[in-house]
Amino acid sequence: MAQNSPPVLPQLGRWTIVSELGPEAMLLSAMMPPALQQQLGYDPKSNTITTPICLNSETIKQWEAMGRAALAGRATGCGEPTWTGDAARMTMTVACSGANPATVKITYRVSPARDAYTMTGELTTGIVSSAAPQVVRLNARARRVGDC
Repeated sequence: MAQNSPPVLPQLGRWTIVSELGPEAMLLSAMMPPALQQQLGYDPKSNTITTPICLNSETIKQWEAMGRAALAGRATGCGEPTWTGDAARMTMTVACSGANPATVKITYRVSPARDAYTMTGELTTGIVSSAAPQVVRLNARARRVGDC
């Protein structure tokens, strides 16, 4: 059954998120100046971005904003995120209509202790255009590393 909030949240605290870059992002990262790569935590050898974050009552609200941010500049008329799943596996979906419809679907697999998760996602744009839809895939893993 779909709901408006995640069925489970990770523990609050200090987290390290490692995002794997797909082929689309690899091209963009190669064009970044080294100073920007360093600022973003980009590792060209593993093709990942490592992001530290303090997960607290304010930053936890940003989970849903991530789906909207992925669609920013690509689609308009986005609906509210819907969540499905349970404590072990949950999926957030945001659908957008308008001139350039799009969807983002992000699935989280959360550890039983809620101290780690993996994330896989897909951003699909151009759903009704005559051109083939464009799909950007996202993968990340995160682990709680302490208190904020």
